[in-house]
Amino acid sequence: MVELILISFLLIIFLKVDINKGTILFIAFLPFHAFIKRFLEFFHLGGSLFSFWKEAVIIIFIVKLLFSNNLTIRLNKKLLGIMVLFIGYVLYFFLILPDFKNGLGPLRNHIFTILLFIVFANAKYALNKVEKYIKYVFISFFISYILGFVQLFWLKIPLGFLMGRIEVIDPSGHIIYTTNSATIHNFERMAGIIGGPNDFGLFIAISLLFVFAIRFSQYGNIINSRARLKLYILFLLGVVSLFFSFSRAGLAILFGGIVIMSYFFKVKISKKAMSSILTAFTILILIIAINANIVELLTNTFTGKEASSSDRINNIEAGFSGILKNPFGNGLGSTTNNGDGKVEFFVESASINMIYEIGIIGYFLLLSIYASIALKAYCSNKYNPMSSLGFSIVILTFLASYLSVNTYGMPYVLYSWAFMGLGVNPWIGSISKQLMHYNT
Repeated sequence: MVELILISFLLIIFLKVDINKGTILFIAFLPFHAFIKRFLEFFHLGGSLFSFWKEAVIIIFIVKLLFSNNLTIRLNKKLLGIMVLFIGYVLYFFLILPDFKNGLGPLRNHIFTILLFIVFANAKYALNKVEKYIKYVFISFFISYILGFVQLFWLKIPLGFLMGRIEVIDPSGHIIYTTNSATIHNFERMAGIIGGPNDFGLFIAISLLFVFAIRFSQYGNIINSRARLKLYILFLLGVVSLFFSFSRAGLAILFGGIVIMSYFFKVKISKKAMSSILTAFTILILIIAINANIVELLTNTFTGKEASSSDRINNIEAGFSGILKNPFGNGLGSTTNNGDGKVEFFVESASINMIYEIGIIGYFLLLSIYASIALKAYCSNKYNPMSSLGFSIVILTFLASYLSVNTYGMPYVLYSWAFMGLGVNPWIGSISKQLMHYNT
């Protein structure tokens, strides 16, 4: 009953608000999905039904786009055609499964991410509403980062049990975790209330890229110095959280995104802002250097001596060997189990797992979608201040997916497609022109 009331309340909110506010609230609420779901499960209040609130809201957005007089779906016909073909191809590999239950998760990831992209690519944003609602996103990110410190330094045991990261504490007080990724070199990794530490790290990385893009867009140029200071504090807090998560993929995505935005799109960073960022990173490095365990971990990671890093290449090679046995696909969910609870095929690579499931043809269709979005975002540079964010995420998600399985985990998978949609949204260009007017 509690679960039903909660999801009904959420859906009523998203039904009543306009699509401007709705999409921004969607971004702001996503970081709390895993916590609420685990809370319901932990206290036997449900959880399985709540998992589908995201998909229900995306359907609400699509319906609003289709039936609103003020909004029309604008999408490149070739891109839309490839997306339809890809969805059809994915559905085929879902239908050939002997047990449909295994393929539901991957099916949701493929279909609803594309629908979410269409929503964010076509939502007609207005400057006054964006300014009003974007604060919700920043507050959401701030709370999520803070809860990472709460989890790691104050409520490690309660949140560990609640989020399913701790299995049991033995009589000697030793904590036994449910997964090996919860710790690294006997150091518990920061995970907050997102899920695992790798999911937390990827969430921080993509959220910080969003903050970076906002700060150094035309919008960032018109906000007052107090608001800019808040964004710097938010960014620094996020970077510290990212380091404590020890997510190598997250670090690569963050710094890679900053480099891409700065180089390809010539993001204008003032000397004052750059000095503030460098000072913050210097303080962070000094803090990290005090802890010998962290220094050893980082050293072993970059030299390839750390266990998960050293085994990653062998893992990928084994994955490609499995693909070559049947390069045309084995069905959705076949990288999870084969119906009897036994793992059939799985490697620490989202891309390799995907190729194994939908084959090289299906993966080629996905790459075609990525390439079309990247090209559109790159060409939208002059008209869309979010184009740099969308372009960066396409490139980095593609690269990171070969070395990480968490790019298709929550909430990164939804954030990445939503932000790619913003990167090609033609209506944001009108906001950019208004902001340029303010700057003059």
